[in-house]
Amino acid sequence: MFIDLEQRKSGFSLIEVLVVVGMIGILAAFTVVSLSSARMRSRDSKRVAFVKQINDALEIYYLQNGYYPTAITPGQVLKVGDTVYLNPVPTNPSPRNDGICANQDFSYSRPGASSYTLTFCLGQSSGNLASGYSQCANGSICAASLPPSPSWSPTELPGLLLWLKADSLFSSLVDGDLVTTWSDSSGNNNHATGSGTGRPTYQTAELNSWPTVQFDGSNDVLNFTTALSNIRTAVFVIRYTSGYLIYAPILGHASLYDWHGAPIGGNIVWTSYASAYVQGATAYNNGTAMAGNAVPRNTGSFQVVEFLTTGNVNAGRLGNDRGGSWFKGDYAEVILYDNVLDASSRNKIETYIHEKYGLAISGI
Repeated sequence: MFIDLEQRKSGFSLIEVLVVVGMIGILAAFTVVSLSSARMRSRDSKRVAFVKQINDALEIYYLQNGYYPTAITPGQVLKVGDTVYLNPVPTNPSPRNDGICANQDFSYSRPGASSYTLTFCLGQSSGNLASGYSQCANGSICAASLPPSPSWSPTELPGLLLWLKADSLFSSLVDGDLVTTWSDSSGNNNHATGSGTGRPTYQTAELNSWPTVQFDGSNDVLNFTTALSNIRTAVFVIRYTSGYLIYAPILGHASLYDWHGAPIGGNIVWTSYASAYVQGATAYNNGTAMAGNAVPRNTGSFQVVEFLTTGNVNAGRLGNDRGGSWFKGDYAEVILYDNVLDASSRNKIETYIHEKYGLAISGI
């Protein structure tokens, strides 16, 4: 019998080895994802339990003292005299930035002696609580909420003309709803309103868990109750999205074009038609100073844009300029003043925006 001395030795081919290695990699990745999800669920369960502990302790505190505490500090003892209510006040389990959550502890606020709110965030849904932010008030059932707001407000500066913030719509709209009235938070009741199909949509959790108002670049427009003619400082938290039409205006008007946008690929305002007061403004893009006609559109990314104009300028709407130019993108906030803000005031505005939205701003 002939025996092949070169007979192939038993073993795996290269292809077989690669297949096995690939399968091991897939299984390992699946295991890591599953383990990560399980750990998040565990942290969320602890968060729900801790929030219940805090709520229960606060109710006992109120029953015995007739008021809620002015403040509670996670990790510290909550007590009055020798009576201990929590030792210590639970802290938010780490890592805290699960899902859309910010890296922060439970947030307690007491608007008055007989009321409080406790805000927390879950990475995943847990029981009857959805993922994201929730808020408990006076021991009641907790409900969906926004992140805690900064303590400072643009109303603290004089000359506020208009303040539109998307989070003011939170209690009345859900994701994707058409915006009919965007209420003015300045106290001047100069609301932005729309009708029919040409309305922007409310979008949840677009920027650091905060919502935006989104314009489609086709026919979305919101008109101010009263057109403004004395704008000297304009601040925007804004995002241009790809596919916007030529000349997209950051602010519009029924008959004027003080904020005329540049052609596609150009800057926010155009040297050919925008008001000289806007073009010559001292402007800032994410805190970096430049001329008003040099502020770029950071397409696809949120940016903080400020214009300190050299004279009074006009605006009467968002989304459209004289009928032919349309804005496509998102507004988180629009803040307008009738005076040129000094450096200290600008710093307060920028700090407020940075704390709220987590955007990087030069000098903050």
